[in-house]
Amino acid sequence: MIERPFALGSERVQLTLRAEAFDVFNHPNFVGFNGAFGNGTTPPLGANGQSVIGKPLTGITNQLPARSLQFQARLNF
Repeated sequence: MIERPFALGSERVQLTLRAEAFDVFNHPNFVGFNGAFGNGTTPPLGANGQSVIGKPLTGITNQLPARSLQFQARLNF
Protein backbone atom coordinates (compact mmCIF):
# COMPACT_ATOMS: atom_id res chain seq x y z
CA MET A 1 0.00 0.00 0.00
CA ILE A 2 1.22 3.46 -0.92
CA GLU A 3 -0.60 6.59 0.24
CA ARG A 4 0.27 10.25 -0.35
CA PRO A 5 -1.64 13.39 0.72
CA PHE A 6 -1.47 16.58 -1.40
CA ALA A 7 -2.54 20.05 -0.21
CA LEU A 8 -4.90 21.84 -2.61
CA GLY A 9 -4.91 25.62 -2.23
CA SER A 10 -5.39 26.00 1.51
CA GLU A 11 -4.48 23.72 4.40
CA ARG A 12 -8.12 22.70 4.84
CA VAL A 13 -8.49 21.02 1.43
CA GLN A 14 -6.45 17.90 0.86
CA LEU A 15 -6.36 15.23 -1.88
CA THR A 16 -5.17 11.79 -0.79
CA LEU A 17 -4.06 9.28 -3.43
CA ARG A 18 -3.71 5.62 -2.52
CA ALA A 19 -2.59 2.50 -4.42
CA GLU A 20 -2.77 -1.10 -3.23
CA ALA A 21 -1.34 -4.19 -4.91
CA PHE A 22 -2.03 -7.85 -4.17
CA ASP A 23 0.20 -10.67 -5.45
CA VAL A 24 2.58 -8.14 -7.04
CA PHE A 25 5.07 -10.77 -8.24
CA ASN A 26 2.23 -12.87 -9.76
CA HIS A 27 3.26 -16.19 -8.21
CA PRO A 28 0.78 -19.04 -8.64
CA ASN A 29 -1.34 -19.49 -5.50
CA PHE A 30 -2.40 -23.12 -5.53
CA VAL A 31 -5.41 -23.97 -3.36
CA GLY A 32 -4.59 -27.59 -2.55
CA PHE A 33 -5.38 -31.18 -3.39
CA ASN A 34 -7.83 -33.67 -1.94
CA GLY A 35 -6.08 -36.08 0.42
CA ALA A 36 -9.12 -37.66 2.07
CA PHE A 37 -9.25 -41.44 1.75
CA GLY A 38 -12.69 -41.94 3.30
CA ASN A 39 -14.11 -44.40 5.81
CA GLY A 40 -14.44 -47.50 3.65
CA THR A 41 -11.93 -49.84 2.10
CA THR A 42 -12.14 -48.04 -1.25
CA PRO A 43 -11.38 -44.37 -1.89
CA PRO A 44 -14.28 -41.93 -2.36
CA LEU A 45 -15.43 -41.52 -5.95
CA GLY A 46 -16.34 -38.35 -7.80
CA ALA A 47 -19.36 -37.74 -10.05
CA ASN A 48 -17.60 -39.45 -12.98
CA GLY A 49 -16.92 -42.63 -10.96
CA GLN A 50 -13.17 -42.01 -10.65
CA SER A 51 -11.18 -41.59 -7.45
CA VAL A 52 -10.95 -38.02 -6.10
CA ILE A 53 -7.69 -38.53 -4.17
CA GLY A 54 -5.04 -36.09 -5.37
CA LYS A 55 -7.48 -34.08 -7.49
CA PRO A 56 -7.64 -30.27 -7.21
CA LEU A 57 -10.11 -28.98 -4.62
CA THR A 58 -11.51 -26.17 -6.79
CA GLY A 59 -11.69 -25.23 -10.45
CA ILE A 60 -9.81 -26.44 -13.47
CA THR A 61 -6.55 -24.60 -12.78
CA ASN A 62 -6.72 -24.89 -8.98
CA GLN A 63 -5.35 -21.36 -8.51
CA LEU A 64 -6.48 -18.30 -6.61
CA PRO A 65 -6.88 -15.03 -8.57
CA ALA A 66 -3.71 -13.52 -10.04
CA ARG A 67 -2.26 -10.01 -9.64
CA SER A 68 -4.73 -7.35 -8.53
CA LEU A 69 -4.28 -3.56 -8.31
CA GLN A 70 -6.66 -0.95 -6.92
CA PHE A 71 -6.46 2.84 -6.77
CA GLN A 72 -8.29 5.41 -4.64
CA ALA A 73 -8.55 9.22 -4.64
CA ARG A 74 -10.12 10.93 -1.62
CA LEU A 75 -10.86 14.64 -1.22
CA ASN A 76 -10.84 15.87 2.39
CA PHE A 77 -12.22 19.33 3.23
